[in-house]
Amino acid sequence: MFDYLKNLLGKGGTQYAGHNPVGGLMVVSIITLLTITAVTGLFADDGCITLAPMGYLVTIQTSDLLTFIHHVCSNIILVLVVLHVMAAFFYLIIKRQNLIWSLVTGKKVLQGSRVVVPRMVSPWMALGILVLSGTVVWLMITLVQPG
Repeated sequence: MFDYLKNLLGKGGTQYAGHNPVGGLMVVSIITLLTITAVTGLFADDGCITLAPMGYLVTIQTSDLLTFIHHVCSNIILVLVVLHVMAAFFYLIIKRQNLIWSLVTGKKVLQGSRVVVPRMVSPWMALGILVLSGTVVWLMITLVQPG
């Protein structure tokens, strides 16, 4: 990743069919923060307007801590999204690579001899993770009842 950053402003360099190392780290960071925000939001309670759906399972002090974490993660996500969009415009204007159009079409024009193609994960694994995630959410909704 640091080698990629060192060569960022130079001509040529390695091109990636998917996200470059920094973009990949950004995506993982945003997804991780979204997960933390979603989970802490289940317990986040401001004490007057917003009632946490699962706030009754924790103490007020724990709810306050999770509410704080929820708000901090939400703000970090906003900053990372802005940086991600700025990076796309940097590539469009400075590097002359239209990543926005690649996002829309799903196709990216790669030029040069050094091209890195990502290794794809099995669609069955993706389906398994989706089913597992759905099951966990369903269990949380149906089995955890107030009182």
